[in-house]
Amino acid sequence: MPILGAGIIPGGPIGYELEATIRRVFAQCVVVLIYKQNPLLALLLRNAIRASGGVSPYTQPVQTGRYVDSSWIGPAGNFNIPPDIAATVNAQFNLCALATPVTTFGLEQLVTQDAVAVTSRLMLKLNDLKNSAVHRLAEALFSPAPTTGDIANLRMFGLPDAYGTAGTYGGLDRAQFPSWRGLSLPSFGAISRATFLPALLKAAKHAGGEALDFVVTSVEDWSTLMGDFLSVERYNNDPSSRWGKDDPVNSGFRGLLLGDTPIFFDLNCPQGTAFGFNSKYITIVVHEDANFAWTGWYSTIPQGQIASVGLTLTALNLVCSKPSTGCIISGISAPTGPAWPQAPGPN
Repeated sequence: MPILGAGIIPGGPIGYELEATIRRVFAQCVVVLIYKQNPLLALLLRNAIRASGGVSPYTQPVQTGRYVDSSWIGPAGNFNIPPDIAATVNAQFNLCALATPVTTFGLEQLVTQDAVAVTSRLMLKLNDLKNSAVHRLAEALFSPAPTTGDIANLRMFGLPDAYGTAGTYGGLDRAQFPSWRGLSLPSFGAISRATFLPALLKAAKHAGGEALDFVVTSVEDWSTLMGDFLSVERYNNDPSSRWGKDDPVNSGFRGLLLGDTPIFFDLNCPQGTAFGFNSKYITIVVHEDANFAWTGWYSTIPQGQIASVGLTLTALNLVCSKPSTGCIISGISAPTGPAWPQAPGPN
């Protein structure tokens, strides 16, 4: 409804008359307020692997033991014959389906036809298909897959599953295969350059020398680490330097680089937890026929309603072929200072 009695718009009977007889000026777009960026999910989807049908449609063979064993020998040249063992097992990954339905009521289209509508309500729904799916995927990415409830064993794996230290991942029990475990650094404490750099080295040691490609933190923890960089920031002026109005002084960074490892923030990452990655060994596997695929419109008249329903379908899962190359850093102390405002988001 129009706001009457404010600015140049009168209130009272005159305001009501204007409300009934004068059109309003509408913006030519609808601004979305409830979603947020998903940089890590975008990176994984960009490098996704295509899968096809079959039982356990993505299988990753992994070596869990030694086939041969080197030994020192003496002048006689005697050596031990190694036993022939089976050291390769298959990690199996089933794809999980995410459906995003949308409905359109037949008689509603007579009221909201494009010729008279300010914004097409149907187009708003269709635009929200991708936003809703991406929100659910990002929500799943940073939390473990539920084992109880309505979606038990139906949701895709999250980073806590891929880089976990216990339980089963990809059909392999981590108690039986210790090399299938990620690195866990709990009770981390205050985040700073001095405390975070040893964590990066521990991750490289745990992965057999393969360093992390990048680390993702919450924006609160990232800003705390940024403050540690800013505390030693300095500006140098030589005798010939001059500062003009077109020479702004830049402070801070878009991305932090510590020990040659980039550290970024993701708004979906929970505060107090950071995830380290080696991108060679983790990706999202998407079915080639269910890659945000649109099913088309189907009538609901057989159910006694003049309407149509369609949906996008995505079948995918998070696959890590070498969990030891990633780490979960938890228990990062909350930053001091004013509390961060919470961004609104869908429930």
